[in-house]
Amino acid sequence: MLWALVWTAAGWPRPAAAQGTPGVPPQLYLLPADSTNVVLETHLADLRLAVGEGGASAVMDASYRLRNPTKGDVDLGLRLAPGGDQSLSTFQAVSLSANGEALGLEPVGDGGFASRVLIPAGGRATIRLAYQVGLGDNALVNLRYAPAVFNAWPGSISLRVQVIVPEGLPSDAWIEIRPGDWSYGVLDDLTATSIKWLYDGGIPTEPFVFRFVEPATWAQMREAQQAAVQGAPAAAFARLGDIYRRMYGEAADDQRARFYAQAVAAYTAGVTQAAADSAPAEVAGLHGGLAGLYREQVVAATDPARTHEYAQLMVDEAAAALALLPAGDSRRTELGRWQVDGLNVLLAQAKTARDWPQALAVVERLAALPPEVIDPALVAEERRGILVQQGLQLMAQGNREAAMAIAGDQIAAEGLSPAPEAYPLFVGWQITVTATPDALTLEAFGLTRPDRHAAAYAALQAVVQQWQAGVSQAGDEGRYRFALAELNPPQEAGGVSGGHLTIEFPRAANGALLARLLSPRVDWVLLQTVLTQLAPSVERQTDLVWQQVTLTQPLDLRAASRQWLGVATGLEEQAAAFETAGEAQSAEDVAGA
Repeated sequence: MLWALVWTAAGWPRPAAAQGTPGVPPQLYLLPADSTNVVLETHLADLRLAVGEGGASAVMDASYRLRNPTKGDVDLGLRLAPGGDQSLSTFQAVSLSANGEALGLEPVGDGGFASRVLIPAGGRATIRLAYQVGLGDNALVNLRYAPAVFNAWPGSISLRVQVIVPEGLPSDAWIEIRPGDWSYGVLDDLTATSIKWLYDGGIPTEPFVFRFVEPATWAQMREAQQAAVQGAPAAAFARLGDIYRRMYGEAADDQRARFYAQAVAAYTAGVTQAAADSAPAEVAGLHGGLAGLYREQVVAATDPARTHEYAQLMVDEAAAALALLPAGDSRRTELGRWQVDGLNVLLAQAKTARDWPQALAVVERLAALPPEVIDPALVAEERRGILVQQGLQLMAQGNREAAMAIAGDQIAAEGLSPAPEAYPLFVGWQITVTATPDALTLEAFGLTRPDRHAAAYAALQAVVQQWQAGVSQAGDEGRYRFALAELNPPQEAGGVSGGHLTIEFPRAANGALLARLLSPRVDWVLLQTVLTQLAPSVERQTDLVWQQVTLTQPLDLRAASRQWLGVATGLEEQAAAFETAGEAQSAEDVAGA
């Protein structure tokens, strides 16, 4: 005997929030309300796709064969658990029956329903569930049925799930079917085909999925394909590209490449094949469609090279669209922002690569955009920062003249220029010491850079004058000989400039006096180190017929190396401090934006 309460349920209010998997039309699953010994032996589910004036829908006709293995009657609580995205559709015309007698349905808070059925001892009941759901407004439909929830029933289940597809939805519109162990059939009336899965004794963990192009969208796409031919108006190609682009936006990750390629092909074909008399605004729509596709690729790309490529394409297509649109067109603002987005991507990559000429070229393109899409003051600040970075890079490469020509004012204003004593007067030194038992000569050639030659040679002249004055005060005037010659040829290939210094020391003298007279400037550190140690020792051994003379002059130049290393370390610390200050300022700018 069956207990039944009659209650018709149709058109229940839509829940406030979607349940289950987003973007998937909702389904109902019959489950026990509480733990039970009642066994689900067989489940058959037929999902029939229907196309009507109100849009596409899926009609469910499901049966559940239940068995009570106990020796007593079971008053079984049932719940129709919802799955999928209930924001796409309400459950319409929901009905539940047991052995042909209607069961009562009570709505519950999750969007499902509750009911009860009485199953006698050792008896069986066939529960029939029927309802209809809309497939939503998406161009791509992801029909999904997840039988893993039936593991809430004890026992082993025989399962058959069937999707019935009308002839108005050809197989060309099918995108994906899984699991792959499905079978294909034709209904007896030849008006529909079926996709069927059969399982005996177990429930698959993977949901059944049938993805397809929504029938109305499929019809629109076929119509657009036929219209978009050589010589057709640009609007025909734009319509086809827009349909593909919509499907690209809705497709799963593993299917997006297909629709992306079709959308790009449709827009590109319109640019090259549309009628010559197409309205400029319609052609602009083709370029705008391409710019939008490339923009989405910029967002999704993880490879910097691909990001750069798509950003450049986006900027170019947005510019092409803007060139065709009239001044008051509402699309101009968005396209201008896309240009800014793309150029900012290119700018960021150029700055990361420290390619300052390229970064400056991008900034100039930003400066050419109208003020309503980018603040000219921000562009000017960006240009100033890049000029400073380019100047510092040239300075680090030793090209101080070019650095100051590009960004001298900014570098000086920012205090980014190293202290004057950190600039070497000389490119390098070539020092030769010639020592004999009776004479000692030092020759030093200081190589100069063209932009520092005059200052370097003047400093060398001052050193010689200081030495002459110093030896005079020491009473050694006339015993030291100093000679200084300037070499400053035209700067042709291979030309070398500098100052050639020659010092002839008195007999048995050393370089200590001259070393003390040198200023502490780091430019003289190598010369000072050599002079400080310049004191050759002579040892003679004689016999009746021979004489052996041993001349010794040790030199340790590590002191000079340590001083130059100290200067370099100071510059590194200064650069690090400027970089930290710059990052902090950037963070403040971002926070205040």
